[in-house]
Amino acid sequence: MRLFILTAALLCGVLAAAEVIDRNEFSAGNAAAVPPGFAAYPGREKLGGSRSFATDGGRRVLKLVDDRDDGEIGIVKRYQVRPGEYYQASIEVKRPQGVEDRNGAPFFLQFSFLPGGAWVQQRIHASDTEWRQVTLTGRVPEKTAGMEVYLYSHRAPTGALLARNYRLERSAEPFPEPVEIRTPATVRLLAAGGRMGANAQLIDDSRFPGGKAVAAEAGGNSGEVTFEFAAPEPGRYQLFLCSGTDERGAELMRKGRTKYDSLMVELAIDGGVPTRRVAYSPWIQVPAWRNELGRFGLTGKKQRFTLRLPAGLRIGYLEAVRYRPAAAPAKAAQYRPQVVPGKAHPRLWVTPESLPQVRANLTAPENCAAWEFIRREAAKPVAFKADPGREVTPEPVVLKAAANKAFVFLMGGGRERGREAAELAGSYLAHVSFGNMLDVARELGETIYLSSLVYDWCYELLTPAERKFFREKLLEFADGMEVGWPPFRQPVTNGHGNEAQLNRDLLAMGIAFYGEDDEPYRYCAYRLFEELIPMRKVEYESPRHNQGVGYGSYRFGWELHAAWLLRRMSGKEQFAPNIKSVGRFWIQARLPDGELLRDGDGILGGAYWSFPEMALLDYTYAADPVMKGEFWRQGGWRNDPVLFLLLNDPALKAEPSAAGLPLARDTGRWLGSLTVRTGWNAGPLSGDVVAEMRGGGLHFGGHQHAAGGAFQLYYRGIQAADLGQYVFYGVPYDYNVNKRSVSKNVMLCVDPAEKVPFGAFNDGGQRFVLYSPANLDEMLHRAENRAGEVLFSGFGPSRGRPVYGVFSVDLAAAYSAKVRSYVRSFVFLNFENRSHPAALIVADRMVSAKPEFRKYWQINTLGKPELTADGLLHRRTTAGRTGTMHVQMLKPAAAGRTVEIAGANQVFGKSYPPPNAAKPEANGFRTMFSPKEMRLCDDFLTVIQLANGRNEPLPCELSEQGRVRLVTVADWAVMLPADGREVKEEFQLAVPEGKTRVLLTSLQPGFWNVTTPGGDSFNFTVKQGDGTAAFDGGQGSYLLKPQQVDGCLELAVPAWEAAEVREPEGQLTLNNSPVSKLPVVEERRTLLIPVRELAARTGTVPEYSGSTLKLRCDQDESVWTEGVNSLILNGVTLNIPAAARVIGGEWYLPWEPLADFLRCDGFADLASRCVSLEKGEAGRPGGEIFRIESTAPMSREDRMNLLSPERQRGYWAARGKGVQWEAILFRPIKLRGVGIHWMNGDIRRADFRLEVSPDGRTWHTVSDGKSSGRARGFEDVTFPEQPVRRIRFTGRGNSRNDWNSIVGLRLLR
Repeated sequence: MRLFILTAALLCGVLAAAEVIDRNEFSAGNAAAVPPGFAAYPGREKLGGSRSFATDGGRRVLKLVDDRDDGEIGIVKRYQVRPGEYYQASIEVKRPQGVEDRNGAPFFLQFSFLPGGAWVQQRIHASDTEWRQVTLTGRVPEKTAGMEVYLYSHRAPTGALLARNYRLERSAEPFPEPVEIRTPATVRLLAAGGRMGANAQLIDDSRFPGGKAVAAEAGGNSGEVTFEFAAPEPGRYQLFLCSGTDERGAELMRKGRTKYDSLMVELAIDGGVPTRRVAYSPWIQVPAWRNELGRFGLTGKKQRFTLRLPAGLRIGYLEAVRYRPAAAPAKAAQYRPQVVPGKAHPRLWVTPESLPQVRANLTAPENCAAWEFIRREAAKPVAFKADPGREVTPEPVVLKAAANKAFVFLMGGGRERGREAAELAGSYLAHVSFGNMLDVARELGETIYLSSLVYDWCYELLTPAERKFFREKLLEFADGMEVGWPPFRQPVTNGHGNEAQLNRDLLAMGIAFYGEDDEPYRYCAYRLFEELIPMRKVEYESPRHNQGVGYGSYRFGWELHAAWLLRRMSGKEQFAPNIKSVGRFWIQARLPDGELLRDGDGILGGAYWSFPEMALLDYTYAADPVMKGEFWRQGGWRNDPVLFLLLNDPALKAEPSAAGLPLARDTGRWLGSLTVRTGWNAGPLSGDVVAEMRGGGLHFGGHQHAAGGAFQLYYRGIQAADLGQYVFYGVPYDYNVNKRSVSKNVMLCVDPAEKVPFGAFNDGGQRFVLYSPANLDEMLHRAENRAGEVLFSGFGPSRGRPVYGVFSVDLAAAYSAKVRSYVRSFVFLNFENRSHPAALIVADRMVSAKPEFRKYWQINTLGKPELTADGLLHRRTTAGRTGTMHVQMLKPAAAGRTVEIAGANQVFGKSYPPPNAAKPEANGFRTMFSPKEMRLCDDFLTVIQLANGRNEPLPCELSEQGRVRLVTVADWAVMLPADGREVKEEFQLAVPEGKTRVLLTSLQPGFWNVTTPGGDSFNFTVKQGDGTAAFDGGQGSYLLKPQQVDGCLELAVPAWEAAEVREPEGQLTLNNSPVSKLPVVEERRTLLIPVRELAARTGTVPEYSGSTLKLRCDQDESVWTEGVNSLILNGVTLNIPAAARVIGGEWYLPWEPLADFLRCDGFADLASRCVSLEKGEAGRPGGEIFRIESTAPMSREDRMNLLSPERQRGYWAARGKGVQWEAILFRPIKLRGVGIHWMNGDIRRADFRLEVSPDGRTWHTVSDGKSSGRARGFEDVTFPEQPVRRIRFTGRGNSRNDWNSIVGLRLLR
């Protein structure tokens, strides 16, 4: 059916003559608050709010309230219509005072044509200060007999609306569209009302009111249009631009990866300095987008608004709306905080009381390098000069320089530095302007924060006029923040309002201004002390972050700013002490390869995920030596040397290893999870297993995912994976794959009729929640955010080195009503065995509302799994070491189930292209097991074993024993309840031969008694929330009773403590197989490997001659000399990191140059003295390139990434102008060019020079300039064919920053 996209507009004034066929004041109705002639919408099962009548200005009006993300509320009326007629509905609307439309305007006016279902609707943007008229116009399509008019809220977001004076008109002719539309507080100029300037044209475009749009002329790069109008009255206005794209613009947006790829316009008011503003962005999914350009002061007289628009963009209208700041709630306006800044300055990060200690710490050995760096930086002159004819865009480096100078003055560095800081900051504030780029509040906020530091630290040097200027300017900038000024437009507990805006920027301003202007601090204090701190006190009983490892580390860092600022200001901790335990969440999530367990948005993988500023704030606040060790691993103080000097305690010694931490961590009830590992050995050669089991508690929306009951497994790489990728919020892939259950290892239950909010597809998963609780009351009581309940979580017997972990969760609340009940239970077992390190048992019982709702047990992998008779297997190889995951499904049996393998981005027949097709997640697979027979209740029981190399799984069996079942694997016998629920009654357990470790799960808390096969009886106690008991067992029948028997001994706690299973030390492997019995040796922090057996395994011919060794491999020859730090490669001498040695008659060579000569990929671990080499049929990546040497730090992984971009493991990057690397070829070859795959090569231009040399002495420049900025893959630099032995690259940054980033190289013969 053709979808009619019809004109809809805000109208005011007299329209062409038409027949009015219906009127309704919406001032009365029935008991359900439905006006006469209308019907309630929707039916009760979808009801998501309330209808009522309210009083506004002494008059009764209809009030609609939508308070549920997954609900709708409204009214509807049906009319008889004829094809070809035109209809126009109008209604006056207003938003209740103080009510925000969170996440966007939720209400619509809609025509729905019957039969056929064609529709057109207008989103309602209501004001809370005035009534506005909304008008919807449409033409009845062919074969239509009826039309329904809806006033309703869509499924999410939430909000409230007042409505009155409904009118419906009919006409045989189209309703005319005025060029200028006015209300008492708005002016809208349609495209036809603009004056076309250079290279602009007015074209037909039905997406916009009036059916017209302004576009650049065909073949041009830009066009210019001018609108003239007078604002209703003088004042501050928001300017909105409604725009869309043509085919060219749509293609640019499809290629766009960041906000900097947005289509921009230049706006000049009355011929003033043009300002660049975003008109349309890559993540926008609507044909016509109304976007705010910014807030501007208008005169109330006629003014000229000139827009220069780029090719690819179309403009539908320009609109000015009178800006009214958000009003402070009455409680906030009257709030008088108990904790306030002192009278004296400084107050930010230091006070007169703490300043002497900070100064004393400057010369401590740990601090002195940072202090010397800041002193040198502060001494540098900074030139800031504003060009009167050009817009001064933000330059954070200027204010950072001012803050450095202010800090040196604060530390006793002399008044000169303080005055330099004040004058530099003042000049910058007087000229800088901010656009409307996404997250511009972050730039505004940084300006407010750094200026507040200068104001506070240099307070005594500022004149009264300068102080007044600072206060006025920073409050002006505060008005542009997303959270608004007063700062009440966003929740402070989640979303952007939980970032720097309040926690650092405005709070710092408030502390600095207190005593001269108390209001900023009072507002910030209200939001922190009355909203954020009480909620976090409860929430952080679960010591992890609701926004996951990516956004969570970012937002938690901002909360730590607030915690530290208040603590230093007042001399006391103001946040609850449990904030100090949250940072360990990121330590526990760290995987041996340096990545993190996936949780929420924000990580694409392939690198060591760093959060140096959060690590600094956390270790200093919590006095955590392990986090301090993490801080130094992430680069130390160079990220923010001033903050480091303000907070670092040199007496706190960093712990470089996490080895002393427990192997398991439970995170409590609000964000339930249990993470267990077999060790803390880091590095790609590690054989440790990490398992995370998650579920229960609350869903906090935002960047949190629908992942209740999800599990992840790591063993020599990610085995059970989260397949989501995050780039843009809210795009189809994000809403249909990334945030959804389909990308997680969870159960799916498909109700074909289920409607998913936000226009998302039905993936059969858990409820799709984006709404974030705004305060403690909502957190505790809002049903939509409930995501299940943790039943049991335990590990032991040792708390520090447990050998088992048990986690059980009731997940029914995470799903819609399609699931009546659902319990998922996990048991993790550490086998303390290198060949079979661990296993995870997963037990599920799900009861659906209808038997025809098909259930799927899903596991996701990065590689394609191999189906087996009892399930599947999946292998991952890291640094030449292979790990295998064996998935054995014991229930349902193979004969009673189906299995399906789907691509990572396939959702039951729908495909959603991933944002980064090169990442492993984009190429992953979903394997779904489903019972053949469809029932209300289904049980699944799966044993997942991890095995080294290609080892087969250990035997495992399932025994049904009445109300309990027994799973046996290795020497373990594990009892699980048959129904997944708490075991409260006595039961018998028959343990087979050879099972010496007995683990009981899901036991009710309290006293229990066990009678052994030998007749002995023992008492034991099950802890609340733990549910487990373990004992040394053996073959026979055990009787368990929930009671304490007098006279019985206490059951002995078994002495099971996880042994550390380390990889063999000093081992050399080739393709995962040991090469030689001789150990690898270390020489000056370089590993030397024995040659003889490796040469034989790689087809290399050695020739021994006294103190020299000659190796021949294919056509290449290398000569090594004992005790000499060089080798001769095909006749050319090259330096090597360590000399060759002869030990006990065996030649030892430095591993890396030897691996390069043999064309092997590889990895070395200095701590264990292990070297792992890989040699495939195609040899080492890079072909004819022997090695790459760089002036900037370049790891072997960086070099391998350059030589083999197809590995998809990352890219090389170095910062600075003049960065060089040199590629050395095995031998001279004739080349006609070099291909370079630039990182983001299609959105920025690299500045570089490329030279080639036949011998390393004579060089020829073959390119000196910039890349095209249009290449998504390789971009070739060609030159006349010539012999080349060396290639030299010099990087000078790119068109956006000073980074030099390359994905890969190729040689063109």
